[in-house]
Amino acid sequence: ANAEMERAVRRVTVERGHDPRDAAMVAFGGAGPMHACELAIAFGISRVLVPPHPGLLSALGLVIADEAVDAVLPVYEKARREDDQGLATRLEVRIAQAAGDLGSRIAAGAERKPVTQLFVSMKYPGQAHELLLTAPSLDLTALCLSFDEVHRQRFGHADVESPVEITTVRVRISVPAERAMKVSARPRATASAEPTSVWADGDWRDGHRYARDDLGVGAEVVGPAVIHQMDATTLVPPGWHLRVADDTSLLLERL
Repeated sequence: ANAEMERAVRRVTVERGHDPRDAAMVAFGGAGPMHACELAIAFGISRVLVPPHPGLLSALGLVIADEAVDAVLPVYEKARREDDQGLATRLEVRIAQAAGDLGSRIAAGAERKPVTQLFVSMKYPGQAHELLLTAPSLDLTALCLSFDEVHRQRFGHADVESPVEITTVRVRISVPAERAMKVSARPRATASAEPTSVWADGDWRDGHRYARDDLGVGAEVVGPAVIHQMDATTLVPPGWHLRVADDTSLLLERL
């Protein structure tokens, strides 16, 4: 299971030119916190963050996500690196029409001002894959330069002399959601530990078991230990230290 998750993490970090060693690993899902520290070790990451309810993170994300509607416009046009005003004008007309149609669908009953975003899928001629870029504007010269940079970061090279093909433009109109959330901080206390056996480093070890609801802000735990809660289980391996943050997240650091 660790190897499969490691491959998935590698695809969105190392294979895209991102060095994960300076990042913190966020554990989500009911089983994520059981594997997070071991995955962090595999990537040279020294910090792990376990949010208050990792097993409910996807559901929570859906509840607080922006209300949004998208339109995908097929383009299949070659953008010249010098300013291509003709293509930019044609795209602006299509985007304005799509934005108007989307706006009429989302504006009714919206309490907040809608936000419009543009995304452009681009590739070099002859490539089978595309890269999706955020487009602050339809400055095609700037977009081509941005594509070169993203392509260089992702694949290690870029063809700055080549034209760039635009395959699709995505128009998104969204209404920002209310994200204010309250977390009830528990008293600053460490719960009593129950002795238990913890599987770590390929063997059973003597450790402790804690109920997360009993761990107050500022509580500290040294592994090996297991933290159990309604929606997830967190493994604190040997050589790791856990502290409960002010927002009740669990901060794990490698000693």
